Amino acid sequence: MRLRDLFSLLVLPCALAACGDKAKEGDGAPEKAHEHTAPHGGEILELGNEEGHVELVHEDDAGKITLYVYGSETTKPINVQRPTVNIQLKDGTAAEIALTATDAKADGTAHTWSGQHEGLKVEPLDGRVRLVIGGKPFQTPLEAPGHKHK
Repeated sequence: MRLRDLFSLLVLPCALAACGDKAKEGDGAPEKAHEHTAPHGGEILELGNEEGHVELVHEDDAGKITLYVYGSETTKPINVQRPTVNIQLKDGTAAEIALTATDAKADGTAHTWSGQHEGLKVEPLDGRVRLVIGGKPFQTPLEAPGHKHK
């Protein structure tokens, strides 16, 4: 095998893989990571394929969470029926967090929900939130993938 062939087989694929910037098909522009801003300084949890978002503000010292529900963008709040939040407690049992609407509409829906429980006085949270947007059910862990703790 010639040196040039060895280079083509070993070095060239590694160099191409290291590039990292994929161009969008057809426009030549590099793809950028998709991020959402958390208006209340919380953590953004994605629902489905960008069909909705929940901003989770967790006050572990107070044992409190606040959920802000958004559509496909975190600039568009949407009202939903009461979400369900279940957590795993330190002793291995499960608990459902009672949520209260902080901005309830006449039909009982709201954009903002909060709850308090001794089991929320932990970091990280171990649990899930479930809610329905436009008739479609969603659920997500209470922490976004890649979340880092202090």
